[in-house]
Amino acid sequence: MVERSRFWDGSILGDAVSITSAEWMDRVTRALLDGTGNQGVLRNWLNELEVTDGGGLNAAIDTGGAIVYGLYYENDTATTAVLPNNAVSEVVVRRSWAAQTARITVIAAPLVQNPGVTYDVPLAQVTTVAGAITLITDTRDFCEFSTEPPPLSVQTENIQANAVTSAEMINPTRWVTRGAGSLEPDATNATTWAWYRPYTAYKPVVYRDQWSYPDAATSSGWITLRVPADQNPATPWLTVYLWLAWYNANPAAGADQRWACNAIVCAPNGAWAAVANNVVIAEDATWLYDDMARFSLGNVACSAGDLVHIRIDRTGAHAGDTSTSPGHLAMVEFSYEAVR
Repeated sequence: MVERSRFWDGSILGDAVSITSAEWMDRVTRALLDGTGNQGVLRNWLNELEVTDGGGLNAAIDTGGAIVYGLYYENDTATTAVLPNNAVSEVVVRRSWAAQTARITVIAAPLVQNPGVTYDVPLAQVTTVAGAITLITDTRDFCEFSTEPPPLSVQTENIQANAVTSAEMINPTRWVTRGAGSLEPDATNATTWAWYRPYTAYKPVVYRDQWSYPDAATSSGWITLRVPADQNPATPWLTVYLWLAWYNANPAAGADQRWACNAIVCAPNGAWAAVANNVVIAEDATWLYDDMARFSLGNVACSAGDLVHIRIDRTGAHAGDTSTSPGHLAMVEFSYEAVR
């Protein structure tokens, strides 16, 4: 085991030694900044090396500092870098071990991060078209000090408003529910509002009101939903779930009920008649006795802001519906993936 302490005056007594650049970078800077110890722009130092449009093919790089694989870098005067035309380029701080320098450099992707040879700290990705900058994407990482807040050290009143958004949450799945009171019976094949009590010999629970879907016929009800604005455009759909129960005093294994849903999707300011993508979800065979459980009816294709009009059907006349009990619908639930 080797124990060290740094730094002491002189070079003889105790742990007092001459410090090499490698020891400074690897045993001091990177150790203190082991959150992002290899790289990172220094937060709140000068103007944080922000890259902006400098006109034409010029990228303007503001003042600031960075740690480049343990090496301290600083630029105290705003500068510009010339970009190639009709290209996507990376503006970086590049450290060269051979040249023993760190300099702002324009490169083509990808970044080079090869310790001991060349190491890039990203600042921005810049797109140029026809002699002008058309897009600047900030790609800076910021250094973090090596520490961990103790338990209960972050108080609610110290969290900035809107600091916690869907982008920061680990699970992007969101849920929207519509209770039985939100459902309207179909004009032709109407479901009915009725009380329901599970069979007391098996499940002695209280009465509850729900929508009743009888057997031997198709019955339907409608629910309307506006697709939330934070829906991820990469996953343009809602997943539909039904909370169901049914009563049968003498249940038989495999006594299925078959449910389906049809959806009409209307874009904002659109018209129902103009919508071509009437979505039909395949029927789903389920079997349930006495309890209430959630069943998926699959996905409805839609986008953020769309108005979705969904008809929930029990297809009791279907040959696959072998249950002689009414189905009881308590709630319709939707899930979607939010923008991260």
